[in-house]
Amino acid sequence: MLAALSEEALAALADPDAARRVLERRPTPWFDRALVPLFAARFGGPPYRGFLDVPNAASAIAGVGRDAVVELPVRVDPEIDVAAPMDMPAPILAFLGAIGNAEDLAYRAARDRDPSLLAAALRALPLPLDEAHIGPLVDAALAPPPPLPEEAA
Repeated sequence: MLAALSEEALAALADPDAARRVLERRPTPWFDRALVPLFAARFGGPPYRGFLDVPNAASAIAGVGRDAVVELPVRVDPEIDVAAPMDMPAPILAFLGAIGNAEDLAYRAARDRDPSLLAAALRALPLPLDEAHIGPLVDAALAPPPPLPEEAA
């Protein structure tokens, strides 16, 4: 459905009203509830309190890499003030650390096109993956996608 809406919107771009009507069929509540108020606050409008994805550069969440992106509470007025996260139980911190490490490995695997990093990312996930499944999962991820139905005809 999303692909069809995208194609329809792209075709309608010559007529902005037609594009708007197409795009209105896919609700985007985060625009008016988060994105627009955030940008308005950043440029002098009313303050915004919500959450943003920010780098963990200040090690806001212990055990999660400094390059990891974490979602934290913020206040924007117009500067962005990131609130310190609440204290988290050790099992949650361990889970977040493992997920952050797996995402970093997956990013580097995609950036460097390195199947061994993709395998490492899968191993780093806090999931009970059997080692025998890692190779087939990497192979499946790297396989070309099957043709779309209209391409097969």
